[in-house]
Amino acid sequence: MTVCICKEIQCPYFNENINSFGCQMYNVASKCHLVRQFEIDNKTQCGLYAKDEDGLDLLRMANKSFFLNNQKYQDDLKFVTENADWIKGWKVQPLPE
Repeated sequence: MTVCICKEIQCPYFNENINSFGCQMYNVASKCHLVRQFEIDNKTQCGLYAKDEDGLDLLRMANKSFFLNNQKYQDDLKFVTENADWIKGWKVQPLPE
């Protein structure tokens, strides 16, 4: 079974919509901070994949830590929160609890 890492760890920049599927932060998934940190080999242009769910907790924690300290994410989330009525369709998501 193959799982989409981005979806499973609830990455705030992952979009499931078929019209703009994939990462909304990086132009290609191979540029993702998780690829650099964990040397993830199984990736497509739109997302990161794993053979199973082993290790997802570590990836989830690393992703959350990255975005808690990422100014672009903070700015994007603030903008979405303050201007929710301006945005139709996908928007950056809050980090999972």
